[in-house]
Amino acid sequence: MTCRIYLNTGIFYEESGDYDTAFDWFVTWNDRCLEVLGPEHAMSKRAQDTLDEPMYKRLRAERQTKVAGSA
Repeated sequence: MTCRIYLNTGIFYEESGDYDTAFDWFVTWNDRCLEVLGPEHAMSKRAQDTLDEPMYKRLRAERQTKVAGSA
């Protein structure tokens, strides 16, 4: 149930155009799905597929660049 709440919250922010916040929720969703359901579960695969979308790949790369630049 919690995984579904994370997904729905991420979708809410995504549809509102707040992709940074949506990304945070989708990352949390992915982490919980992997922890609770395992990597082979359909919801875990959907979470990973969401994070593999171009928008979220770009956000991940931007954040990694910021972290590397501030280190």
